[in-house]
Amino acid sequence: MLYRNKTIKSIFAATALLLPASLVAASGHGPAMQLKTSTEEVIGVREIEKGNYQDGIRKTQAALNLTTVSSQRAPLVNNLCVAHIALDNLSDAEQFCNESVNSNKAKTIALSNRAVFHFLNGDFEASRNDLMNAAKGTQYQALIVHNQKVLEQQALLAKK
Repeated sequence: MLYRNKTIKSIFAATALLLPASLVAASGHGPAMQLKTSTEEVIGVREIEKGNYQDGIRKTQAALNLTTVSSQRAPLVNNLCVAHIALDNLSDAEQFCNESVNSNKAKTIALSNRAVFHFLNGDFEASRNDLMNAAKGTQYQALIVHNQKVLEQQALLAKK
């Protein structure tokens, strides 16, 4: 798939230019959609933000295995969603992105990250739905608007 094949190069090229808590996923045409790690300081988040995805996944997964409280699991599964997308491991990303949406009370970041997952899978409609739901939140509107613009640009290109 075109969307998945160029993701890794775009992520590594763009992460150095973004805020530490943001990552990027791109289709290779035009601007990239942005991913966001959790706002909570949890085990593994710094490694993921620095691009050390395998270390971040290992540490985050170990913490997740010891955590049963949904509110404490939410930032961990969000970060696993981001790391697996960054590694182009979309089969694992799907599980964590869905769990993140289902376990987060403040779903804006989780919905936006899952929208990126859908986007990379070429499911523009599911991506659009997640971004529309994320836009109902009050935080991170610049991120949501940015991702919506990228999605619509790519959807137009795909129709051509």
